[in-house]
Amino acid sequence: IKIFLKNTFNLSKKEYNQKKEAKMIIIRAMAWFAYGMLAGLILAGLIYQYLC
Repeated sequence: IKIFLKNTFNLSKKEYNQKKEAKMIIIRAMAWFAYGMLAGLILAGLIYQYLC
């Protein structure tokens, strides 16, 4: 029984870490997307100022 509990605990810990990693990847992707949008807006603003 002890071995079984230990194995299930390790398994759940592994799953938790995988979920945590997935969450971090999603957050990082969202952050990169936001930075890209911001950079695009700044670039568009500069081009707009240059043309006008």
